[in-house]
Amino acid sequence: MTREQKIERIEKLKKEILEAHKKGDCSSEIVAKINECTRLALEVIEERRCPDEQDTK
Repeated sequence: MTREQKIERIEKLKKEILEAHKKGDCSSEIVAKINECTRLALEVIEERRCPDEQDTK
C-alpha cells in the first residue's frame, strides 16, 4: 500500500469512527478500525522519518 493509499484509508476510517462515536457505538469492529487507523498512521510517520534519518548520516 502506498503512502497516499494509507492516508486515504486513514481518512475513511476516521470518518467511520467519528460516525460510530456519535451513535455511541463501541463495538469490537470499531475498536479494530481504531487500531488499523493507528497502525497506518504510525507506518506513514515511520516512512516519513526514515529518509530524514538517512540524510543526516
